[in-house]
Parts: sequence; structure tokens; C-alpha cells
Amino acid sequence: MRTLTFTAALALAAGITACGGGNTPPRGGETAAGNDRTAKTAALETGANLMQAKAPVEKIAMYLNGFHAAKDDPKMQLEAHHY
Repeated sequence: MRTLTFTAALALAAGITACGGGNTPPRGGETAAGNDRTAKTAALETGANLMQAKAPVEKIAMYLNGFHAAKDDPKMQLEAHHY
């Protein structure tokens, strides 16, 4: 039981460390492709924000639901939620 607790704590620490920022900017300072923001787009977004509640989702910057295969038994999969 003690080994299991230690292993779980070690896995948690590794996961926290691996997800810790350090994002690199796009090469050459370019931004993603797309049209410039127009007055029409701004008006539509404002209207949508007034009509649609986003709580508590608005506090989440990004969400990823990942499935991971176990190293020793690839048939065993784990589901991981990353916020």
C-alpha cells in the first residue's frame, strides 16, 4: 500500500511538472491565419456573450480529455482530464 501511495504521488508530481507552461511562440513571430476582427464580428460576439452564460466554463482556459495506454499492458487505458 505504501508503494502504491508513493507511486501515485510520484505520478502526480510528474504530471504537474510536465504541464507547467513553457509554451513557445510561433516561429517568426507570426500569428494564426484568419481574418481580422471586424465591427460585425465584435457586435455578434457581444450579443452572444449577453445571451449565453459561460460559468463555470469561463474560468477554464483549456480542456483536454486524453486517453493513455498503460506501458506494460497497452490494452489497459486510463482517462485523464487536463484543465
